[in-house]
Amino acid sequence: MFKLLASIAFTFAAVSLGVHAQDEDQCNRFYTVQSGDTCDRIGKNEKAPSWQIRFENSDYINVDCTNLYPGESLCLGVVGRDCQLVHVVAAGETCDEIAALSGLTPEGFQHANWRAVGDDCSIYAGEVLCVDPAFAVTS
Repeated sequence: MFKLLASIAFTFAAVSLGVHAQDEDQCNRFYTVQSGDTCDRIGKNEKAPSWQIRFENSDYINVDCTNLYPGESLCLGVVGRDCQLVHVVAAGETCDEIAALSGLTPEGFQHANWRAVGDDCSIYAGEVLCVDPAFAVTS
């Protein structure tokens, strides 16, 4: 009973301090939000796809990543699914061009970024995407 109450108290304290209760055994990279940060800026500087930041913190941040606040602790990647080989989309680039530059097939690139690009491979300038061949495996 005491252990349960202590766990509840810790979780409440962590959330009230702006520290999200990511499973520290699973999350292998953390980041503390600074003033003016966006998921794209964090992803570029910390080598994490924008979608990965949103996905790993979906209980705390919205899909547009517009509700970050300074001091907030985010999980950048989880053991076993932490892409750290990234590409920042330049204006006018296409998924096929990024795939070719990265040595990936278009299908592999789309597989590595399916949470972000959708079936039509929709991307935007400044978006940070995964180009790690380990994440491009489709079989």
